[in-house]
Amino acid sequence: MRQWQLSPQDLDPWISKRALYQLHLDFRGHFEKATDLQARVAQLGDEFGYPSVQGVSRWVNVTLNGDTIRFMGEFEVTFPRQKTAPFRCLTDYVGEDQKVGLFAVTAGPYHDILETLFHQGRYQDCVIYHAVTVQLAEAGAEYIHHQMREGAGLERRPHLTQKEIEATIYTGKRFSFGYGACPDMSQQSLFAHCLPLDRIGVTLTPTWMLDPEASVTAMVFLDERCEYYFV
Repeated sequence: MRQWQLSPQDLDPWISKRALYQLHLDFRGHFEKATDLQARVAQLGDEFGYPSVQGVSRWVNVTLNGDTIRFMGEFEVTFPRQKTAPFRCLTDYVGEDQKVGLFAVTAGPYHDILETLFHQGRYQDCVIYHAVTVQLAEAGAEYIHHQMREGAGLERRPHLTQKEIEATIYTGKRFSFGYGACPDMSQQSLFAHCLPLDRIGVTLTPTWMLDPEASVTAMVFLDERCEYYFV
């Protein structure tokens, strides 16, 4: 088990500026030209500070039974298999070492600052602060994923470019519930069972969402055949 404490400065190289400015803040044009938004992001950081990212990670032993993975000898998750070729399932990516990585990261809580901005009528600043915080959590997920690959001997570079990260050129992938390969959100309980989420202040809502919202959970598979797909 490893616990992480990452500052916004630590994570700045891992933040996707394209996602922050173009996707979250709807800037039309190359993100490097978003000079006014960049200045506002910096000013909000000076005024309120952006939250540090906390995380927990571990490698767990697993066993297979068909398309079911048993984690730590007791918690079972059945994964869906594609109904058309090439009929992929996450169980195909469990390597010979019979281990899967798990991690959770969060950039919360930060709602008090959003409420302050909202009550001051600073609605754009509210959107900007929320977007930066969400991207800090995503950057924390990329950083921890990189460190887990590096610890497993698959990643020898200290840092990847954002283009390389977005193209997922690295060996091994991270998969989160609610997305293409494993869309069942109720299976998020895996992380509550196998990780001490309370150490970083993360809980699951009754609908299996993460609270605080700026949080990420993922399973890490190291098989070189790993790729992202939809079922």
